[in-house]
Order: sequence, then C-alpha cells, then structure tokens
Amino acid sequence: MTEEGAAPRAHSQGPGRDAPEAPRRPVVMLIAYSCVPGEGSESGVGWTWAKAASEFADVILLTHSNRFRSEIETTVATLGLSITPCFVDPPLWLIPLFKGKVLGTLQYCVWQALAGRAIRRYERDHVVDAVHHLTWASDSLPSALLASHAPVRVWGPVGGVTRTARGLYRYLTPRGKLNEIVRGIMNGIMRATWGTWLARHATLVVALNQDVEARYRSGPTPVIVASNMALESDEVQAAQAPAPSNASDHRVALFVGRLVPLKGLVLAVQSLQHAPNWKLVVLGDGPERSRAMELATRIGVEDRLLFRGEVPRGKVLAAFATADALLFPSFHDSGPWAVGEATSMGCPVVCLDTGGPALQAGRNAHVVTIEPAATLPQRIGARLEGLSGRGVPDDTLRADRIPGVLKAWYSKPDGSRRADDTSRVPVVGSGEPNDD
Repeated sequence: MTEEGAAPRAHSQGPGRDAPEAPRRPVVMLIAYSCVPGEGSESGVGWTWAKAASEFADVILLTHSNRFRSEIETTVATLGLSITPCFVDPPLWLIPLFKGKVLGTLQYCVWQALAGRAIRRYERDHVVDAVHHLTWASDSLPSALLASHAPVRVWGPVGGVTRTARGLYRYLTPRGKLNEIVRGIMNGIMRATWGTWLARHATLVVALNQDVEARYRSGPTPVIVASNMALESDEVQAAQAPAPSNASDHRVALFVGRLVPLKGLVLAVQSLQHAPNWKLVVLGDGPERSRAMELATRIGVEDRLLFRGEVPRGKVLAAFATADALLFPSFHDSGPWAVGEATSMGCPVVCLDTGGPALQAGRNAHVVTIEPAATLPQRIGARLEGLSGRGVPDDTLRADRIPGVLKAWYSKPDGSRRADDTSRVPVVGSGEPNDD
C-alpha cells in the first residue's frame, strides 16, 4: 500500500503562549475511491465534494492513484486547495488480477480495507473531526468508515436497495434474468451484513432516494435523503447554446449511459413504435447495442434510432441543452447523474417510478408507472408524444450549494435530525392519465 501524503499539515492542539487564539479549521477525511477533477458521475462526486469541503476544512482525501494521480496533485497545487491527497493502493502485483466486474468489486473491497488501516493509523496521532464515505457508497459493500472513531461519521449519499420490479423481467434475456436473480440474492446477503453494520456505526446516513431511506429509517442513526449531484456553474454555461434549427421532422429523445440490460435500452427502442414523432439518439456503448439494433430492424424503427457511441461529457451536456427529452427507463438506478445533468439543463426526463431518477429529475420528471408492465412501451411512447416542450432549468443541484450542505452534515450529531432539509426539492411529476 502507498499512503503518500497521509500526514497533512500539523494542527496545533492549542495556540502558542504569546500567539492570539484562532479558530481551528476542522479536519475532514473523505473516503473517495473514485476521484477525478473535471469528470462526472462518481469521479466527479469525489473531486467536487472534496473541493467544496476544503473551503471550510482541511481535507485528507483517501483515493487510489490509478492514472489520475498527477492530475489530482497538479490541480490541488494550482488552485491552492486545502486538500492533502492520500493515495491508498493495493500491491502492484495484485492490480492485474482485478479484471472484470466481479474482480473489480473485489479490488474495491481490498482498497476499503487498506483505507481503513490508513484511517486507524492517522486517528491514533491526530485530531479528526469528521470522516465521510463519499463515492461508490453502496449499502451492500464494505466501507473504511467502520475503522473510524471520529465524532462525526457520514455514510453517503448511499445507494442500493432498489430491485428490479418483477414486471420488468419480461424485457431481459434468460441470462439477464438469471443474473438479476443472483444479484438480488447476493446483494441482499451483503446488505444485511455491511449495510446494517454501517448504518449503526455512522452518525448520519445520507440516502440517495426514498428506497434507501425506508430501509434504514427504523435504526438508531438519523437518515436524510439527498443527491450527490454537483454541477459547476461554468459547466452549465459552457453547455448552453442557441438551439440549432431541426431539419428533421422528428423530435429528439436522448438515451445516455452504458448499454447494459438494466439500463432499459430495449424498452426505449420498443417505445419508438408508439412515438412516431420521435427519434432516439443513443450516447454510450455496450453489449446491448446489437440487441437493440436487431429489435429496431424487426419492428421497423431503425431509421429513427441513431448510435453516437461514447461522447465526451461536455458534448453530453450540450446535447441536454437542445434535446427535447431524456428517455431514462432504467430498472433500478439509485441516483443517476445523467438525469441530474438533464434537469439542470431544462431537459424533460421520462423515467420509471423506481429507484432515484424521478427524485433526481425533480420538476422536470415525467414519471411512468411500471405496472402493468406489458403496456410499458405504449405508455412511454404516449408520454413522449404528450410532451409539450422543454422544461425549466433546475439549479438545485449546483456545486455551490455543497459547502453549506457539508457544514450541516459535519455538525456534531444531536440524535434529533430526521428532516430532509438539505435534500432535493420534491418530485413534480406530470401525471399520466389512468396510470400514475
């Protein structure tokens, strides 16, 4: 393990005899396995929230170096941030062994164990006011937070719990159904172990959505619901542009994300049959692409299905600024960044009533109920056809809110906090006749 930078600037336990007394900045340790300046999704959470915490605290950033080590160190130095990166890595000879999703999860678990050791070592000799597990916070995975005895221990925003509704299995292949059954069983076992333990050890649980909040609200730890979304104002401004003239007769719905079964691409393609005035532009790549193309040809919508492949984040934001809708029929996302980015740009979001997308989309959510699942494509198509225009840009997910949010989370627990006073505005759905 490499724990370079694990000892940040010394913090005096009291002023010198002749020195004027000054308030001590709090010391915060952030557990951010994924952290890359300027990125979105989990990597963006790690960096943007660490940067926000450094406005009022001295931050010890526990992350893994990977190929972004130099970028993190350079950005910290250039901006003069009060962040001390601590790169925690497994032995180099182990890293080539962690290939594939299952072994990648194992690498994450090993990393958490090593980060926990770093926390114990540091807390033996230094004052730490708060420890916060920030990225890759899943309630079915372990966390280095368990190693901390700091007075404030924040877990989340944490996702998990939400399972694929039974009716959605009809849109999975036999192998996909088997994978989802196994996933549900394994995650349930791990959640009963790690999730329960972490929720009791934390002084505050921050849930990404109401499913997670419901799972842990009966425990002894206060639980709130909040998004981890953090868009910089300059990102939004750079993406804003005059809407180009649309030479096509069709309105544009975006599908953004990895093309894997649980993202619902096949369901989105089927809905095109029932939305004749729309075309679907897919930003992303993955194994479901070929299946979606075959389906589109079979049902006669191939001329309204366009694949753009993986696209830089800046271009995705620009696409949200001009598209007529984001179609997001994911089966169980906890708090998808694509949805938050879309609503921040005023792009309507058509999603299912499961997991966190509706909460993330806020005022721009257009929610379709899952049941009856057999008619989902028709009802999604009808919802697209019923959209009358773009939404209103939602600025509640901007990064400038985060310092205030973190100050509230890092205050000493009093055991009475239950209200969601730092979370998203309530979901505003548009109501689907006879369905919602």
